[in-house]
Formats: sequence, C-alpha cells, structure tokens
Amino acid sequence: MSDELLLSGQRICLSLLPSTPNLPLYAAILCGKNLPFDTQTRLFMNLGLIHILVVSGAHLSFVDKWAPKTVPHLRWIVLLAYSYLTGFGAPVVRALVRKGLGEVTKSIVISPIQLEGLTSAIVILMLPSWIGSSSFQMSWMCALALSLPARSRMRSHWRVAIACYAAVLGYCWTSPISIPVNALLVPIVGYWLFPLSMLVFTGIEPLVHFSDWIWNTFIALLNALPTTTQSEFGVSPRWFRTLLPVVANLFLLFLEVLFRKRYAYSS
Repeated sequence: MSDELLLSGQRICLSLLPSTPNLPLYAAILCGKNLPFDTQTRLFMNLGLIHILVVSGAHLSFVDKWAPKTVPHLRWIVLLAYSYLTGFGAPVVRALVRKGLGEVTKSIVISPIQLEGLTSAIVILMLPSWIGSSSFQMSWMCALALSLPARSRMRSHWRVAIACYAAVLGYCWTSPISIPVNALLVPIVGYWLFPLSMLVFTGIEPLVHFSDWIWNTFIALLNALPTTTQSEFGVSPRWFRTLLPVVANLFLLFLEVLFRKRYAYSS
C-alpha cells in the first residue's frame, strides 16, 4: 500500500478540523499527524506524556465501543475507516490486528499474553520496518501491561505508566515523576479529552470553544506540575529498544508457563 494512499485518509481527517489555536493538538490526537516541535510539545515530552497525543490502540478501542454491532461487518467497516482516516499508524494497525485475532481465536484457548505476542509477530511479518518504530514498541509494551490481570482499573493504569516509562527511556531520559503523572492523567485523556475533542468535527462554534477551553485548562494544569528537561543521556542503542518489548513478552510467557505448572501440581 503506497504512502500516498495511506496519507489520503489523514488529509481528509485534517480537512474536517476547524481553524482553532489548538489545531495542532486536534490534528495529532484525532488524525494522527505529528506535532510541531514547539514549547507545548516540549511540555508533553518533559512530563512523559507525549504518547497521549499519538493515535493509539486505545483510540481504536474507544471507536470500537461505540461502533454499531447489530449490522454484520459494519463494526469492521467503521474500524477500518477510522484506521484509514488516521493514516494507518503502527499502534492502530497493531490494535486492529489484535482485535481480528481475538475474533479468530475465540474458540481456542490462548492467553492475552500469547495473543499480544502473536499480534506483534504478524504485524512485524507484514511490515518488518515497524520493529524499529517507537510508537509500535510503546504500543506493544502498553498492551502487555494491559494483558496482565489487575484487581482494579487504577492498578492497571499504573502498570501501563511503568511500561510506557520503560519504553520512553530507550529514547531519552525522563524523570520518574512521569510515572504517577501518566497513571493519574492518561485516564483523563482517554475518558474525557479524546471524546470531547471529537466535538470539533461538528464545526459548531460553541462546542469547538468548549473543547478548546477543556484543553487549555488541561495544559494549564500540566504547566503547574514539576517537570525535568529531557536529555539525550538516556538514549540506548537501537538494538536494546527493539529487543525490549520482545524480551518483555517472552519473559511474561515464561512466567505464565511457570505459574500454570505450579497451579497444575498444586491442584
């Protein structure tokens, strides 16, 4: 599939956005366009929150939640259309393959950790260059964190925050303060800011102003938080960044086998 075809959907998405001071934020979180490197982007980077402005599997899951399921195959048409409009980014494609495998393997006994590994293997076989993609690596790490059993939703958020922090360290040094910041603020983005941002597609001026006000308030909150400047000091070799999610997935599979053996012998 040519880059021109992939980006044509993103251009359609961008054309639907109204002119607003927060246009770069909407273009990033709704259409998957890269952010310009400015003061605002640096703020998100210093807090370890830059990943929330990348269209991810969480966005696809939100769309899937509201996609009509009464008409056969309409759900998949909606998901494919959303993937097309956001440029078929690595995290979205990975999530799309994951959902497809989930449907195919319904009658097979396969654990979430095994499913995450199989998903990534299939995506890498289709697009080998993505194994070095930072967004693909981070989405894989976060998916692994979500695949682990959790007694509460908040505990799951903390696991994802730690996984994202580990993935970001492969590219630059970020203060550990980003872990609690991610755990507490990312759910706000997922449950509130992303859905509210979609109001701008209506073009209705009061709704656009309301969405802008929400984002401005959120950014004011971020500016009040302690930040540390990111440094290239923490950048690790490319092979380490590439192997990190692979080793994490294999390690979790190993622990899963040990747990099952212990459970089998104790029962």
